[in-house]
Amino acid sequence: MGKLTIIGNDKPVIGKQEMYSVAAINGWQNPLQSIKNPLQVQKAHWEVMVQTKTGWRKGGSDKEGQMVPYIFGQKSLFHKGIKIIVRQGEDYGELIVHPQRAKEPKITRVELLDANYKPIPKGKKLSYKDTIIARAYCVEMFEMNIAFTLWEDDAQGEGHNPTINALNKINPVPVLSRVNEKGMAEAVFRLPFYTMAVLIANSRTASGDKNEGPTHEYYVTADVVSKHIQKASPNINVVNPTHNPEPPRKREVPKKQTPSPPKPKTTPAPEKPKPKPDGNSAKFPVTTGGKKSDDPQGKILSAEFVDGNGNRLHSSKVGTAVAVKITAKGMKNKKVKIKIWEEDNFSWTNDLIHEKDCVLVGDTSFVGVLLTKEMFDKAKEFGTDSARQDYFIEVIHNDTSVKSAIMPVSADATPTEVPSGNSATMVKESKQGKTPSSCICKEQYKDLIWGGKVSCEFRKKVVQICSELWGESRKMEMANGLMAVMKVETWGSFKAHHREGYKSANDNPKELTISSFHKESAKSSRAVGLIQFTQDALEGMGEFPKSTTATKGTQLRYDNLNKLKLSYAQMGEIKQLDKVKKYFEPAKNKIKTPEDIYLQVFAPDGVGKNDNYLLYSKGTDEYTNNRSVDKNDDGIQRKEILERYYDSKNEGGNYKAIDFSCGIDRNEKNDIKSTDIVTYHIYSTGIIEKFIPKKVKSGYENKYKYIYHDSTDKEHEICIVDWHKTKEKSVGQVYKTKPTHAKILEDKNVSEGNTSRRVKYINGDIAEYGSHPKKGIIWLLYSAGKNDVELVRMPDTLNYSNGDVRISYIFNKTQRKFTGANAFAGFIGYLARSGYKVTTSGSCFSEGSSFPSQEHCNGRSVDTFYLGNIIQDQKVIDSAIFFHFTEVLKGVNEYCKKLKRAGNGGTLHNSHLHSGNFNNSSIKIIKEK
Repeated sequence: MGKLTIIGNDKPVIGKQEMYSVAAINGWQNPLQSIKNPLQVQKAHWEVMVQTKTGWRKGGSDKEGQMVPYIFGQKSLFHKGIKIIVRQGEDYGELIVHPQRAKEPKITRVELLDANYKPIPKGKKLSYKDTIIARAYCVEMFEMNIAFTLWEDDAQGEGHNPTINALNKINPVPVLSRVNEKGMAEAVFRLPFYTMAVLIANSRTASGDKNEGPTHEYYVTADVVSKHIQKASPNINVVNPTHNPEPPRKREVPKKQTPSPPKPKTTPAPEKPKPKPDGNSAKFPVTTGGKKSDDPQGKILSAEFVDGNGNRLHSSKVGTAVAVKITAKGMKNKKVKIKIWEEDNFSWTNDLIHEKDCVLVGDTSFVGVLLTKEMFDKAKEFGTDSARQDYFIEVIHNDTSVKSAIMPVSADATPTEVPSGNSATMVKESKQGKTPSSCICKEQYKDLIWGGKVSCEFRKKVVQICSELWGESRKMEMANGLMAVMKVETWGSFKAHHREGYKSANDNPKELTISSFHKESAKSSRAVGLIQFTQDALEGMGEFPKSTTATKGTQLRYDNLNKLKLSYAQMGEIKQLDKVKKYFEPAKNKIKTPEDIYLQVFAPDGVGKNDNYLLYSKGTDEYTNNRSVDKNDDGIQRKEILERYYDSKNEGGNYKAIDFSCGIDRNEKNDIKSTDIVTYHIYSTGIIEKFIPKKVKSGYENKYKYIYHDSTDKEHEICIVDWHKTKEKSVGQVYKTKPTHAKILEDKNVSEGNTSRRVKYINGDIAEYGSHPKKGIIWLLYSAGKNDVELVRMPDTLNYSNGDVRISYIFNKTQRKFTGANAFAGFIGYLARSGYKVTTSGSCFSEGSSFPSQEHCNGRSVDTFYLGNIIQDQKVIDSAIFFHFTEVLKGVNEYCKKLKRAGNGGTLHNSHLHSGNFNNSSIKIIKEK
């Protein structure tokens, strides 16, 4: 056997492609040298191995060839060792590589998967009943938020043209996901939920095509929320359900024609490449018919031409001095480039006529522009002969961008089969003759280690805590870590009354007394509970006052400490999990891995350190107490302490739950009382289900029932409301005078909060007039769309209270008492989760308009006034986010600056919180068979 040498970079930068080649010691396999008989050279086979605790294992796909490419991802930084192996016949060689961190964050690629998390083969046709999973591979972006957007592609070929596809966004609100420690973020797109997708796809065709054809092409873009970084996936095909193939044409016999004399050939002058708008920038048309493209980062909110008084201009003349008004969020002192383009509405081309760099001075900035004759003539040079030109403004604040490939979609494609038990992505109707899952744990938490040792309620609460602390995308990974920790600390009992020194919880918590605590230990440091709460832990949580010279060691202090520990032992596991969460909250940002959870409990000094970090030196009390884990008699390292955790984690896989008994089986539960009415079931875990019975009771056809399930799965019937359909409305457009664009059906004065006049048009549009808190007296025009939306009439007040569940609100000076049926379910959930009585200024009016708000149309948002208490208002914000409101905005005053996790809503939101853009795809639809 000969020895092979691998030529290549042994310190590759993650995310960057490196080439590796093979050479023998005698050099004849070196690809740089000539080979006398290439046919005699055997193929080189390559593989990558990664080092784990138990040894080396395969870490990537195999390759063949004399020279092969490798790209090492973020995950490679977490392996103890990595080596590349090459085999050529009987010869062998290896190269140890040490991946290096990248200097700049980036998204390397976006991959599209089916509902089974398998890559979608190129050219495969999908159905509009399918689910698509987008996975972004990221570098140096751990815990950064990624915004995923689904697009239908009208560009020619496999590339993507952001200008052509500007109106083809399928999901109006980006799907957010956080990058995990492996450098991946994922988003789920359930095509059945995007009811407008087919309409959007068919509304425009690619240049040169007569129609969309049998398939639609889709792709996904992934944008970093905090930076302007984007990547796009390849295209996939989805079958077009509306396509009707054209019948074959009859062949016509061509008429005989006299040939014309040949024209002399001329060589055309080479054309200069025309500049194009940046595909990742914000674009704002001057006219309402123009094509708008929102800033993917959400930082540039609007740009418009205004006069000297700041009033928007809908038209202007050559030679006029105007200003570009830019409204931005968090962009003070940031440099941007402003470009003005002329748009040819016939050829759909764009001609750059002006550009300028400037620095934004705040949330609102003005940049002067003179509309010169040279600008007008410049557009004419590109073929615009009209005396009227349409301009749009482009604002660019970064140049980095990345996209996914395209995917086509079609009606005759077979939906992807999802094996039973897969946690994939679609909610399916139960089949005849089969009993649906009787427990939500079976669907959601079946893979939780040690799950078979605890109750369904315990499982749900552990996962819920980890979701709140470390994010939805990492909840199961961190929950498994927390379960492994609690197993170690309670010796496998998972009991709240487990105490230090006992291998099992051998006491009945009801029989525990203060004397039993005194009797068993003279030490005040004895620990108790699921993670063994010590005196230091209780002091750090603020549960017990810190020691002082006057109180340290006194009998009274000792008694009080034991009383507190007794209360912990007697409170039960579910309530004590709240204390577990409280313990981790201050350190949640530095806890990056499940191993860090264990270190935070056992040895906080080791959190975030490398495996060789020395935790306890010889001669210390801590070393003496844990001496058994010191293998080399050189002090206790982090990796030695973690062995208990790894043993627990590995063993816990054998104790996953088998029996499930939550009892959320719609066919078996008789006390739901919702078999005769469409019912929303809202769970404390954040899950919302819309149950549609086979037959609705007479008189309930236009009513919905809302039921809340608390942490014990007890049902709370909240209300029954009326619902109706209306045409969806677009975001309100500002007018200084009454719009006169269509025939008026009704024009009447009203007294509805800020709204004093309402005009209804024959085309379904609605214009409302009144006082806007920031813009003064204005009109807002809400244009009607083609699709219907469901709105419910909210009760005038809600004041439900039962046990620990409180769901309560009142309206204040508003008649905007309608909202989206799905959004109302989310609103009830977040009221229950926060537990406070709130005052609301409502959502929208009965036909989807929402003056003075431009954004509350169709009942997609609701406003609530601040409670005036930072802790309470923060809980309201967290609850709104937990129950799927994706746009939560706060004000900018000193009070609002103390609130976290809410976006900047400007001075308009100094008085109230905006909870908007409810994620309708979070609702699971269950139809009774």
